[in-house]
Amino acid sequence: MNLAQFMSACIAALTFPITRQLAPARAGWREGRVLLTPSFRRSSLAVIGIAFCLANLSVAQQGASPSPLGSDAIMGFEVPTAWSARIDGLFPDFAVASTTNRTQGSAALAVNNPPHLLTLTSRPVASTAAALTGIGKDGAILQLDILLPPDKDATHKPWRERSDSDNDGWIMALVSSRSRGLFLDSLGKVKLENLRAGTYNTVAFPIPERVSSALDGKDFNDLVFQFVVGSPEKVRGTLVFDNLRVHSVDLVQSPTGNPPPAGYGGSLDLVVSGDAPVSKSFDLGPTQIPAGFHLKKGTAGSTTVQLALGLDSKPSLTCTYNPDKTDTSNESYILQSCTGTNVAGDLVSSNWISLTIQGGDSSQQIRAQIALNPLGDRTGSGLIPAMPTFWGDADACTPAPIPGTVVTTSTSCSNQTAQANKIINDYFNQVRNSNPARDWIVTPVPESATRHGDGTPTDNLTGKSTSNEAAPLDGSAPNSDPPFDTGGDLNPGGSFDAYWRLSGNLTPTAVSGTDENLTHFDSTFTAHGVLFGDDVDVVDAKLTADTDSGATTPAYKPATSSGTLNFYVLGEEIPSGGLPFNPSTGFSVDPSWNQEYNLPSVHIWIFSITLGATVDADLNAQGSAALSGADLSVIPTASVGGHISGGIDLGIASGTVDAKVNLLTVSTPVSAQVKWVIHTEPNICATTMNGSLKGDLNLSSGGGEVNLQATFGDCPFCYTDSYTLFKWKPLATASWNLFNDTIDTQLFELPTSLCTYPITVNIVSPAQGATLSSGLPITLHGSAAPNDTSLSSTATYQWTFTKGANASTATIQSGANTANPVVVFGAPTSGTSSTWTIGLTATTTVTDSSNHPITKAASATPVTVTVSNLQNGVYITQMINKDGFLGVFDDSGALDIGNNPLPETITGLVSGATGALNTTFTVAYCNDQSPACTNPGAAVALPVTGAATSTPSALWSTWVLPGYQKVTMTTTQGASPFASDSVIVFGTAIE
Repeated sequence: MNLAQFMSACIAALTFPITRQLAPARAGWREGRVLLTPSFRRSSLAVIGIAFCLANLSVAQQGASPSPLGSDAIMGFEVPTAWSARIDGLFPDFAVASTTNRTQGSAALAVNNPPHLLTLTSRPVASTAAALTGIGKDGAILQLDILLPPDKDATHKPWRERSDSDNDGWIMALVSSRSRGLFLDSLGKVKLENLRAGTYNTVAFPIPERVSSALDGKDFNDLVFQFVVGSPEKVRGTLVFDNLRVHSVDLVQSPTGNPPPAGYGGSLDLVVSGDAPVSKSFDLGPTQIPAGFHLKKGTAGSTTVQLALGLDSKPSLTCTYNPDKTDTSNESYILQSCTGTNVAGDLVSSNWISLTIQGGDSSQQIRAQIALNPLGDRTGSGLIPAMPTFWGDADACTPAPIPGTVVTTSTSCSNQTAQANKIINDYFNQVRNSNPARDWIVTPVPESATRHGDGTPTDNLTGKSTSNEAAPLDGSAPNSDPPFDTGGDLNPGGSFDAYWRLSGNLTPTAVSGTDENLTHFDSTFTAHGVLFGDDVDVVDAKLTADTDSGATTPAYKPATSSGTLNFYVLGEEIPSGGLPFNPSTGFSVDPSWNQEYNLPSVHIWIFSITLGATVDADLNAQGSAALSGADLSVIPTASVGGHISGGIDLGIASGTVDAKVNLLTVSTPVSAQVKWVIHTEPNICATTMNGSLKGDLNLSSGGGEVNLQATFGDCPFCYTDSYTLFKWKPLATASWNLFNDTIDTQLFELPTSLCTYPITVNIVSPAQGATLSSGLPITLHGSAAPNDTSLSSTATYQWTFTKGANASTATIQSGANTANPVVVFGAPTSGTSSTWTIGLTATTTVTDSSNHPITKAASATPVTVTVSNLQNGVYITQMINKDGFLGVFDDSGALDIGNNPLPETITGLVSGATGALNTTFTVAYCNDQSPACTNPGAAVALPVTGAATSTPSALWSTWVLPGYQKVTMTTTQGASPFASDSVIVFGTAIE
């Protein structure tokens, strides 16, 4: 727009007729009101208007400097300083401030008591603003949320002037950017007469091609927005502005079932029982006031429902719902009234909700879906009809499959799909009759479209869920045979579902007086899909096997076996007639099949839909039988899916859907084994007949989403209704052990002489050639255990000490028959050292299954050590934990004092000191947490007993920290240091 065009527009705007007298300013005009003549009023307004236009032009012509505020904060009206306000006179009661009554962010801009002409000008905005996204798209519009004061707060309903349409309230939008060649370019004017006062309304300004092309994809930081708001009268109340943004979405002529645009649709799912209120906080956005509520349980009676919506956990409006007298089931409530000006269908800005059944009891329950963002971020009144809060039951479909029939439909499933269809049709008929503006209209995802289970297997014999960890029955089953019957359901009661079941039995029988055993095994697997209420029998598989191991005693009998395999996919047997086999010769079969099965077309809303069941199935079975028993396995695998395709069969709209979804992929490997086993392991020592039955489950779901979208009208003058038919979140593959049963029948004991086992005996410390000090308690360390580490055993120890040169005495102070005796060697009989040979013999005991002990003895390789005279100094002689166990040096050289050892008693010995003695003990945490302890922390003193004696001790009762610690003993004689000794210890604190 050039200067001449701009001035023409300004002058033209000034010719709008003004028929009321101007309201005088409060200050200075209290005495004698002056009434202006119409010609004088128009002249004055012209002068003011021309000055206003020139001032605005001057602003637009100046180079705008970047704002220190973020661009999105400016467009979000987050602080009052982001916008400047210009008015047409002096009005002392006029003010601008922030308010938390907002539609986005944390604040909005409130203009209190504006005059009949107000101009808001923004700080410069940069091209990086997220709120400008899409400004270059065809059909893009600039949207602004505006809240008009309720009529009760205004003097004369200022947004309309009698029947003079030219004098109605309006808002005009202008943009400027010097760098992009824009100077007060107009985006048009919107009349405010049809906006509901007292609530936020979104107004829209089409973005002209000149503006969009100048800004699209360009870098700038000087974009200035101006809004001019006019009304016939000065406003008594508050105008609020928020959330200036570019709105641009594609309204495609032929939707394909893809999700709606981001930011559209959502719901607050509330479950309210009895009279306990349920409150939720959620992301700020448009929330629709419902027209009613539906009871999932109970009847309405004389109760009422109260809904509160608000901001920041505070109610802004409250609505009351009374029982709907037109509902013969007495399960519905209908809106009676809301506080303020709001009515059903209004989209109000909120982030908090509360719902209560007033006077309700435990028999009543509401499951409500409150619509969020059905038109994206648009707010206002009269935009679309109120959406239902109940879109139909999601848990009332109980399939009733008939053996041998591929597709069955139960009455409950038919009723559930019919109920949902009626609700969908009734609502979208209301939408069509309301002639909505071009946009997407997105309903909440109904409960019936989502998955409410995760396929967790349930043991049908006990009614309990199966753990993800193996859980052997170990004899606790109600009988000796291990029958199994497990199943899982991804969406119990849903109109879309997939479920599976695995059942069977393993029955081993030992023939008395012989070595013959019989085995019967059967396993049946089924997988079904439910497509909009129709139950489809997808896969059935059954393996039956009978084996006879034969006998050698008392007479020979050959082994025999027989079996059959039946595999059905969508009712077709593969191969036809089944597959007989002979396990005694070994067998391995792996039939597989994939197929799609189309159901008859169904009508959903205005769509004609073909539902197809898709399946990939496989059955891997193998086995063998011999004199020792039978070994069988079967792995049924099924992938169950759905193919949903169709289109609108009416001429009023267009739309198609074509989607494939994976409902369930399930594999249930089952293995059965029965055989004779002679156990010479010492902890068993018996001949048993062992049976095992193991079943696992691998399950996943690909999920998917199917949206029914109908576009009405010719785009771009069209709108799209979107309803989610199916929306399952995928499940990553999860594995369970379904059962892990064993049959272990003891037949007879074996002589213990047949159940021998090797053991290893070692002297762990001292090492060969070690030098020990005489007079000090020395803790020896021995070990004895079966070579088979799985055997639980006990051991006794016999230590021997053989004198060598100059040897005197060896006294065991404690633990003589244990792995860790404490020994004190006497001083050499002559010279400075003596030699000793230390020997160890140990006996281990293992108890068999009949509680008979089986023992084994062995000796360790002897160790020769040198014992020298005790040198002058101090020595940490031993550490004993709270349980009386001595600390033992581990392979790293640290003294292992055990788990939770404190309090620990530390004893010391002072040798060769004279004069007054004083001994201290400290402990320090090793910061490097290694046996080297190169960086010990601060030392903590321990309480000492006998500090002035040659045999002091300390009590360590509090951790510095678990791990590696450095314990130090220090002795002084008189006032002089004598000597110190340190040891690195390791302890843990694991509960």
